[in-house]
Amino acid sequence: VTVAHALLRGVCGQLIDWHRSRTLERRVIRALSPPGSQGLFTAPTTSALATATPSELRRLGLPERRAAALVRLCRSVDLERLREHPTDAVVARLVRERGLGPWSAGVVCLQGLGRTEHGLVGDLGLLKLLRVLRGRPVEADETAQLLAPYGEWAGLASVYLLVAQARGLVPAEALAA
Repeated sequence: VTVAHALLRGVCGQLIDWHRSRTLERRVIRALSPPGSQGLFTAPTTSALATATPSELRRLGLPERRAAALVRLCRSVDLERLREHPTDAVVARLVRERGLGPWSAGVVCLQGLGRTEHGLVGDLGLLKLLRVLRGRPVEADETAQLLAPYGEWAGLASVYLLVAQARGLVPAEALAA
């Protein structure tokens, strides 16, 4: 996965279910990436995404604000060079972009940069888990508190917590202890 592909995945996945997100992601990749072998398409690059227009991405199904954020970022930043910067700086840069937030930054860090220190802050699954843990409605930024004890492994912890919760393997009472 390229950093640009991870950004696309993060933008597509905002506030929609996984299936719809992946369908949208594949539609954009098919439209903008050259076909590879065996009917597969190559991972999108920053330059390929930068050549798209927000209206073109909108026609493919990406909401207008997200399409504009994706194109704007791809035109202004060499996403692959984010590998050269510390994770905190990458996250700060991404969340400054209108239309992106800590969850999208988490997707870029985990899947595009292979870094584990920034988790999927604000993920709906983590919000559901916290709501059970705390017995009250919770805010997205509270998921950062859930992940904080995991330190440099917060990103990996967010993934494992989501999988374990979805499979019924993590009773909320065990996390509260």
